[in-house]
Amino acid sequence: MMEQMPLALGERHGFLIEDFLGEKNQNLLKMLHHFSADILGKGLFLWGASGVGLSHLLQSLCYDLVMKGKKAFFWQSGMPLPDFDHINASWDVYVFDDLESLLGRQESELLLYNAYNALKEGALLVVGSHQACGELACQLPDLHSRLKNLIPQQVHPLVEHELICLIQQRARQLGHALSEKVVQYMLRHYDRSAKAQLELLTRLDHQSWIDKK
Repeated sequence: MMEQMPLALGERHGFLIEDFLGEKNQNLLKMLHHFSADILGKGLFLWGASGVGLSHLLQSLCYDLVMKGKKAFFWQSGMPLPDFDHINASWDVYVFDDLESLLGRQESELLLYNAYNALKEGALLVVGSHQACGELACQLPDLHSRLKNLIPQQVHPLVEHELICLIQQRARQLGHALSEKVVQYMLRHYDRSAKAQLELLTRLDHQSWIDKK
């Protein structure tokens, strides 16, 4: 099991990598499936605007890898920083979300640097950021050059019909049936990002559970 994974496997609610990658991200989808099937000494730099579902995507990738018997390390903002020995352990994949929150501090940048070096041992490194690599500022010049060596892939937002399908799927997993008319109302009156819509569904589900008690 992943000691650093923030969600228990049973709490993932069935999300797949495909759920967050629509028609504009087909090259990235193929790449992630390739990484999921064969852990290679490669690295991937994913970046996209806030709300595109990048965090959900990275968690789904970790889940996919774990279900294939791989040992995956996951970190995101708000989690404690692991020590050097933990990073140097024999993980198959290292996934860092919220990359910007690790930069600007030598201790956390060294952790990233060590994770990059694990690529030499055949591991996979995936980092997620809301900024393109060229826009990031690192204290360690060597770290910035290594981040630039990762394969850059922008995560594009879902188009409307894909977002509607995602919302309806999530609602079904929570035990609710939402018509397209209801989803359209949600999209008109609330933040349209995938992240915000999924969080809204979670709040509505929680409220309906309270109302039934």
